[in-house]
Order: sequence, then structure tokens, then C-alpha cells
Amino acid sequence: STWQLRIMSVVFGSNANFRRNSSSNALDADLNYQRFLSPFQVVKFTYMFETFFDSDNHDGFIQKGDVVALAEKFRLYRNLKEEDKRHARMLDVLYAFYDCLMEQVKNEQVRSDFAQGFDTWAEALKPHSINSDNISLNQWLNMWGRLCHGAAGISGFPFWVQLLAHIFFDAIDHDSDGQISFEELKRFYSEMIG
Repeated sequence: STWQLRIMSVVFGSNANFRRNSSSNALDADLNYQRFLSPFQVVKFTYMFETFFDSDNHDGFIQKGDVVALAEKFRLYRNLKEEDKRHARMLDVLYAFYDCLMEQVKNEQVRSDFAQGFDTWAEALKPHSINSDNISLNQWLNMWGRLCHGAAGISGFPFWVQLLAHIFFDAIDHDSDGQISFEELKRFYSEMIG
């Protein structure tokens, strides 16, 4: 109503735009938070996406099958049996990472400047489906831009990201001595990546 718009214009300024941009150019919105990444970080996260997470079918998206394929690669690399507790921990962490990644992408799609606004409260309160089963490279980089912005170190990241670092460390630390030697790192990249 008019009185609500007047109150909002007093609180937020007369030029405030209360309806989200409904442009269909969502790809540009995905690129928005990449500005918080350095060129090196963009290369690093793109490499991580393409090499580790989009490894099942190399279709340009992260899907559940890609996470399963990564867990299997790690299991085979470490010579773990399927019933090994370390393998179960790795699966738990990778599945949790994927679930949190999907949730992060959903939240960003809802909060994006390009998210569809609603004309009525009834329309806004209806359930709406948001597809995040296919996570694109742009969404991946956008998520990392948001996460890295203002983070001063690993402790500045959500717990689900911190656990991912432990999984990679455990995979590389082939002799499980708590340290990564040059030979272990070299072996990891030559055998896992080729």
C-alpha cells in the first residue's frame, strides 16, 4: 500500500527499490562475488572444481555422482577397504560438504539481486522449488568468493569447509604420520591426477 511505501522510503531513502531485479541474466549474478577472489584463487578453485569435483562425467557441473567418484578415488589411492572407518569418515565428510554446498547455492540463488520478486504476500509465502542439483563453475567460484571475503584463515570458514581440508590432508598423508612429505605430495598428484 501507499503508506507502507512512504514508511520504507523514509527509512531507506526515496530511491529505494524494494522489488528484486527479475532479469533472466542469472549467470551475471553468479559472477558477482568472484570479485573477492584474487586471480590466483580463481585458478586454484577452478582447478579444484575441474580436477576433483567434476570428475565423474566432466559435464561442467558438480553432482552427487561426482562426490561419490571422488570418494572412490581417495579410497583406492589410500588402499582402504569399503568397511574401513577412515573411508566411512571420508564419505560422511564429502557427503556433508556436498549437502552444504547445495544449501549454499540455494541460499545464494534466493538472495541474489536477480532472484524473482513477488507481487503479493500470498505468492511469496507459497513453497518454491530451487534446483541446486547441478552446481556450475560460476556458482562454485561465487560461493568461494563469499566464503573467502573477510576470512583471515581456515578458522574463518564454516566447519564443513574446514573438514574438507582435513579429508584432502588425510588422502595426501599416505603413511598417516600427520605430516605431508614432498614425496607424498608428488605421489598424490602423479597418481591421483596423472
